[in-house]
Amino acid sequence: MDRKGNYEDCLKFIENVLNIRLLDFQKEFIKGYFENRIVIGGRGTGRTMCRNAYGKYIDSLTIDENHTDEAFKR
Repeated sequence: MDRKGNYEDCLKFIENVLNIRLLDFQKEFIKGYFENRIVIGGRGTGRTMCRNAYGKYIDSLTIDENHTDEAFKR
């Protein structure tokens, strides 16, 4: 499955838009998502936070593609 976006843009998005400073091993979690690898980490390492931030990045790329103007009319 091909992922949209790229690793460097994702890190910039997480730092600038979400205001999250990632540690080096958390950046490896994000890199694993782009490489479609299984990401395993211990409890309290921020694995879920990284997954959620990655998801928000992907959503930010695809939000205009999936929604038409009619979807926002009331």
